[in-house]
Amino acid sequence: MTPTQPKITVVTPSYNQARYLEKTITSVLSQSYDRLEYIVLDGGSSDGSVDIIKKYSKDLAYWQSAPDDGQVNAIQHGWQLGTGDVVCWLNSDDMLMPGALAEVARQYQNSDWVLLAGRSTIIDENDRPTHYQVPRNRSIESMLTWGHGLSQMATFYRASAITEIGGLDTTLTFAFDFDLFIRLKKLGRFQFTDRCFAAARLHSEAKSTLIPEVGFRDCELITRKYSSLPFLNSLRPFTRRHDVSFKLRNRLAWKMQKQSVIDRVSLAINLGKEETAKLCDQGGFRQGVCETR
Repeated sequence: MTPTQPKITVVTPSYNQARYLEKTITSVLSQSYDRLEYIVLDGGSSDGSVDIIKKYSKDLAYWQSAPDDGQVNAIQHGWQLGTGDVVCWLNSDDMLMPGALAEVARQYQNSDWVLLAGRSTIIDENDRPTHYQVPRNRSIESMLTWGHGLSQMATFYRASAITEIGGLDTTLTFAFDFDLFIRLKKLGRFQFTDRCFAAARLHSEAKSTLIPEVGFRDCELITRKYSSLPFLNSLRPFTRRHDVSFKLRNRLAWKMQKQSVIDRVSLAINLGKEETAKLCDQGGFRQGVCETR
């Protein structure tokens, strides 16, 4: 470890996600990054989550399980508790890819970004990779028109920048990441890397699956709040869902990166490459198309 390595604070908010929580926790703790500060905040789960957290408690900087005010407030609270130079949050059904934090540290030392965006893979409830996402560097108006183009679970933020903008907007319940990206874009420079930092899990109990209408409502609020071209606002819900160039770029990246994705996911879930490839082939690949709204 060199003295210049940044401390990285990772916050995992969780509520009744015992099925996936252990894989999330182990994906963070297995990073072999010395200056990790990992905080897990559980909202009072009743499904065995607390037993899982206790199993790893000696390796956590802080954890608690108690009723809270929801996901965004838990993340905000975790960041306030944390002392890292870089912060992020990883939801309790997602995973970090091996080596992600070491690469974040390297990028931190070499540049003055306020947000670092990596690539991500999408996995299903059985750990099967199904999509690939390549982040896009967009202006604020392009974000509002086409979507932010980023993968939240694969983004990291300079803690000083988060403090300067006042953290997350806790009045939003779904698209608070979208709002955060816009305010950070106003503040400073985004940096992009071709490294795959994380795996996001899409499953039947995910918030984006159960209550998509809340996300659409939040996006409309954000559009009205930040747009300098209000005459486009009525079209933007449509354009955010039909960004053909983004879909095609992800499709091409998936074709090119399929084996690399299999390798990294197999490491993250402690399966061999052959077993992971078999999981993928059993489900059939939906060719790398994933919208980021």
